[in-house]
Amino acid sequence: MKARISTIAILMFSLALSISCGTKASSKATADGEKLKVTQVISNGIRFCESVLPYNGGLLIANFGSSQLNPLNHEGKGYILYYKDGQVKPFIPADGNLNAPKGMCIAAGKLFVSDVGKIAVYDISDLKAVPATIKTPKGDFVNDIVAIGGTLYVSVTDADMVYTIDISSPESLPKMKMRPFRSLSAPNGLATDGTSLYVALYPDGGDCVCKISDLDDPHAFKISDTKGQYDGIAVSGDRKTVYVTNWDPIGVFAIDVKSGKMSRLEIDADFKGAADMSLVGDTLYIPDLPASKVLEVPLK
Repeated sequence: MKARISTIAILMFSLALSISCGTKASSKATADGEKLKVTQVISNGIRFCESVLPYNGGLLIANFGSSQLNPLNHEGKGYILYYKDGQVKPFIPADGNLNAPKGMCIAAGKLFVSDVGKIAVYDISDLKAVPATIKTPKGDFVNDIVAIGGTLYVSVTDADMVYTIDISSPESLPKMKMRPFRSLSAPNGLATDGTSLYVALYPDGGDCVCKISDLDDPHAFKISDTKGQYDGIAVSGDRKTVYVTNWDPIGVFAIDVKSGKMSRLEIDADFKGAADMSLVGDTLYIPDLPASKVLEVPLK
């Protein structure tokens, strides 16, 4: 219990520090002296956006909507926006069903949303219906969620656990439960290349980014030893590069999977706190959680 409370305290402190001070990370020039350009800033209607998810040619944006930046709030003001072609529209309104929505996943005709102490499950064909709820066995900091085959993988940071949910049979959806999959120190962001699971860790002392290749025998091995407080994670299409966001130092980083070398992406923007990003083709969509905006950053 002490370790889990400490992890939450450190995260809350990092959020507060980012708001008051902005980024403290030093800038490093790229090989050609140029920085990656921000081609779009999405801010309309956004309040504390923690996560984005590609959907139907656009982007879903999860927002806390709370009075203060608190990833464990119970204000019931959470909502999801849909962004496409420069337009922002409501997708799931602030109707009291979401508190601090974070990672999202679409599978089996459902939208699964990580929230405080639960997964909210929306029917894509009827978003106005009251969502089903899957409670966490332990912990409140439900952070991210991805699907591989007929299984969902869910990170619960303050439980030091990645859980699974079997969604292989539609008839089982009303009775879904989380089952322990792999114990890890403060798992945060999750990503997949279709067969393997990638996990960004946010532990008390700072740790690493790891990969689980065999889901039947979930041994986690480090992709990089560089310590940090990692949040979002994405994998390139060729599986050669893993991208992560970091709260200490604040920024976005690229890891060469073969060598384990980590390097900062020099982006022409100041981040207050990069959160759970998505990679669409060769473009990163990066939520700046404290600044309430999403940045579009082409990598090429």
